[in-house]
Amino acid sequence: MNALELKTEMGKLEKGLREFAFKLTKNQSDASDLYQEMAYRALKSIHQFRADSNLRAWLMTIMRNVFINIYRRKKRRPTLQDGSSNNFLIDSISHTEANQGELKLDYEELVATVECLDDMLKVPFWLAFKGYKYREIADELDVPIGTIKSRVFMARRQIQENIRRQYQINCWKELNAA
Repeated sequence: MNALELKTEMGKLEKGLREFAFKLTKNQSDASDLYQEMAYRALKSIHQFRADSNLRAWLMTIMRNVFINIYRRKKRRPTLQDGSSNNFLIDSISHTEANQGELKLDYEELVATVECLDDMLKVPFWLAFKGYKYREIADELDVPIGTIKSRVFMARRQIQENIRRQYQINCWKELNAA
């Protein structure tokens, strides 16, 4: 069977397939989307259809599998109801919180902290920060890749410690001044 024959046969079965889609989704819009997705997947996998088998059953199986996949995907994605009269579903994953730590730390302070590092740590860190891969940094500096990984790790740890120490001192001074 080719795509044109499939389209012709699906036209004959469309009413029953759309009813089956509505029975699964209980929503006209979702049923239409489900029918379209089933049609797309059927056209995409027409080479798997055996001529001696039942086309209607094959298409309904595809539709049922698509419906199950969509249902499972929705089930894994947590949603919240907003409680208003129109009952919109809110995708809780799309909500993000601003990181207050980023707001407190200026870029200039970060650069100053990195500049205080020893060159042995600073150079690999800046290259990694700029997006170079460890292999590229190792080739550029002519050192083993494990050494680069270690130096970048140590640089990150020193930067974290310096920032933590700096803000603990500043917070302590602010508390004592009050």
